[in-house]
Amino acid sequence: MISKSTRLPCATFGLVLAFILTLTPAFADDNTEAGKKLGKLDAGAATSYEKLTPAITKPANPAKPRKLYPQAEIAYKEGLKFLKAEDYYGAINKFERAASFDKKVAKVQRALAMTFHKMGNMGKAYEHITKALEQAGDDLEGQVLRGKIAMSQGKTDEAINAFRTALLCTGAKPEEPQAAYALLSLTILLDLTGHLQASLDLSEKLSGWISEHSDNYVDVKQLKDVILKPQTLYLRRGDLLLRLNLPAKAIKMLNLAYQRDKTGKRAAKTLLKAMSGAKQFDRAEKLLAEMAAEPILQDVVLDQAESLCLADNDASRPLRIWNLFGDKGRGTSALAISLAKAARRVKSNDDAITILESALKSEPDNANLGSELAGVYVKAGLFEKALIYFASVIHGNPAANISIHQGIKELAGAKSAGNLLDTFVNKTDKSPPNKRYAMYYVAGVYARMLGKTDRAITLYASSVKASPNFLPACEELVETCALVKRYDQADKHLQTMDTKGPSAYFTFYLRGKLELARKQSTKAVELFAQSLQLNPKHAPARLNLALSFERNGNNGEASRAFLQAMSLRQDDPDY
Repeated sequence: MISKSTRLPCATFGLVLAFILTLTPAFADDNTEAGKKLGKLDAGAATSYEKLTPAITKPANPAKPRKLYPQAEIAYKEGLKFLKAEDYYGAINKFERAASFDKKVAKVQRALAMTFHKMGNMGKAYEHITKALEQAGDDLEGQVLRGKIAMSQGKTDEAINAFRTALLCTGAKPEEPQAAYALLSLTILLDLTGHLQASLDLSEKLSGWISEHSDNYVDVKQLKDVILKPQTLYLRRGDLLLRLNLPAKAIKMLNLAYQRDKTGKRAAKTLLKAMSGAKQFDRAEKLLAEMAAEPILQDVVLDQAESLCLADNDASRPLRIWNLFGDKGRGTSALAISLAKAARRVKSNDDAITILESALKSEPDNANLGSELAGVYVKAGLFEKALIYFASVIHGNPAANISIHQGIKELAGAKSAGNLLDTFVNKTDKSPPNKRYAMYYVAGVYARMLGKTDRAITLYASSVKASPNFLPACEELVETCALVKRYDQADKHLQTMDTKGPSAYFTFYLRGKLELARKQSTKAVELFAQSLQLNPKHAPARLNLALSFERNGNNGEASRAFLQAMSLRQDDPDY
């Protein structure tokens, strides 16, 4: 039975149909129900079109239609001329004059309904189309107009009945554009009201009509759009089949849609879901690899990769999918995290680690990757391995400082790490000299996050001693000393830093931070300014300059420096 509660916002029918086209799955980017887990269908979803209730019977016309008086016929024809010229007020004047002779002539009432509809007066349009169809209901164009008016008034059930009646009219032949229009509108409305099988029946019928009579339909915009993009109907049919729990059958239609336009996100996404639903996992994996080559489909790949991995619990699939993308330089951090999560869910921690480590090589400054990787290490109980790995990352790329901090933060929160710090420091003391600075640095970060500030200072100092130009350790040493007000120790270290070479800007920057910690904001302003003279694109210095101005009460300069820092944030990985 057709629902009595479905109503849509009132509007002209052209806008309403356009609105519906954006809501229904075959014409939308992200509103389909196909993504829902296959399961029990709602009542009425599997009912065929022929078995819909209430039953609709073919309307009848009188054996001898009423004719207009000669004067009325003249007014009627003049009204048609005004209507064609889009002079709607003139048309209404003539049609009402014709109706004044005999209000029961159907064609006059229909003309009035059509004119009021074009003017957007749906109340009057409905009044006149009702009178027209009471006199002669076997009228394809009139029933279609009734459906349009009902839709514009939000009367979805009546619109469905009107279009169903239209398809029973004598003139509803496949070659007739108005019949095809009724079929398209009905297909969409039945989908919206949950009558999936009925909508599918009519979608298949419409496909047949279009293949034979498309030349007849090109003057109707909505039909022309479907003709020019046949993938929309393929997609609609495939989507309906999938929502009817028939994924294997859906694949054929969805693949046709995807092959017609390989940049279509909805077709790509729904096809992958159908393949998973049909348990064609290997085929879906190959399709994912193909889609990865299309930049516009990257979000589809990200969305579906993890779902595919979880659908069949193949423990090797997450890493295999990552290798398809990562080996060709198409891997992204979001995909890596998604696949790593899938690998963890299927108890494949080693593969999760491999995926994340691979991604971190490409994006060493990505804090999310560092955090996720540390999480995997913690879950697997590989605490020392995590610190060793983070040291190797920052040894290769100091820009990884942000991701390292985030990852070590995860480790510091683990309750079962035991004497990890002592064990790791002992290993560091015995490691090759060229690796010690990174390992001491990582140990220092870990100690500081454990609240062992004095130990952290000692480890940072060891890192600086092993590599005086390793700036992340220099900064951590100064910051940590300032934190516990060991200003003299920080000063002593700063005296050893470069003030003339390539890293001089960083020396002035650290001196400024130390003065800011001492609450000497005027001196801090001078030092940050010196730093920025040497490196105007160093966002942290610009941000601290803003803070110094604010501490001085110079809010105008503080705001200006802050905005400049914000504009630099994308260019500075340390920001």
